[in-house]
Amino acid sequence: MSNIIRKTRFIRVAGISQLYTGAIKKYSIKPENLIIPSRLMKSNMGLVPTQVLSSFYTNLEQYSKDKDCVINIMKDINFPLEDPLKGWLSNCRDVSTLITRLITTINMMQTGSQLSLSYKKNHLIWSYENKFINPKSRIHDNIRAICIMISYLKHYLGAGYSPVNINIPNTLNQTSLYEEFFGSSISSHSSRAEVWISNDDFSKNNSSFSRAMKSFTFSSSELNSLFEIPTPDDIYKTIYEIINYCSYSEFPTLENVSQVLDVSQQQIQRQCKKIGTSFTEIRGVVLSNNAAYLLSSGWSVNEVSEKLGYENVDSFNRMFKKHKGITGKMYFNNIFDTLY
Repeated sequence: MSNIIRKTRFIRVAGISQLYTGAIKKYSIKPENLIIPSRLMKSNMGLVPTQVLSSFYTNLEQYSKDKDCVINIMKDINFPLEDPLKGWLSNCRDVSTLITRLITTINMMQTGSQLSLSYKKNHLIWSYENKFINPKSRIHDNIRAICIMISYLKHYLGAGYSPVNINIPNTLNQTSLYEEFFGSSISSHSSRAEVWISNDDFSKNNSSFSRAMKSFTFSSSELNSLFEIPTPDDIYKTIYEIINYCSYSEFPTLENVSQVLDVSQQQIQRQCKKIGTSFTEIRGVVLSNNAAYLLSSGWSVNEVSEKLGYENVDSFNRMFKKHKGITGKMYFNNIFDTLY
């Protein structure tokens, strides 16, 4: 079980939200068929386990009936990442800064991916790979990552920009479709997704773009959110985030959490015990934190109790008081007494 936990990685909603909404719009796919809870997709900093992301790609291809669904969606998206990351990436002085920020952004946005820069024959080679995505779904993840890179390069260098070469280490359904969109040849000589950029393009500094730049900063809360992502060895945080993920669609139980991890319920319980806690305890922390956020946003105790999936308010109040020290109603009153 600990090995499975340590193999669990996450991606932020900001990295896939436009692909998700684009799939619904372009192919009229019902949100429930895309696996990821629609309520979670409203939170850019929300975390989706890579096991779920793999299933999302599988269902996207299945319900769109289009093996080239990812590029057919993303070719119509100007900025494939959501704020606060979008603003940071669209505010670069040169291509060098842009590519450096893209690598930093993807590392903040998701765990498990391997990115690198190398030089060969006067070309810069940007490469991407995420081995934590199911092999059958990896082609879609590779194309998503390449489209993100190309989209921002086109934004900076112009709509007519094309890289020297694109490497996609998978068998494509329609190679000509990719060559037309990327404006370059497609190869499969490497085990990683690659974008080859000429050294001349890499060193470009667009002075007119620089003059149009506006001051951009992350707020402290945005920075905290970006860096609050479980590391492979943080078993508690990983279980916490998987429970939190499940809470967006239903009351989180051992059964639905074990389905996400693809392990038995007993294995989850043993792993929780090994780190000195229990599934029920971690779930209580998750739900009490979520409840506190909703209460501070103006939701009533009854509304929060129902939203979190409790059968009655008494059960919710017992949980909330255990973890926060006061009842939900007292917490709500304290918040608004302070404001008014």
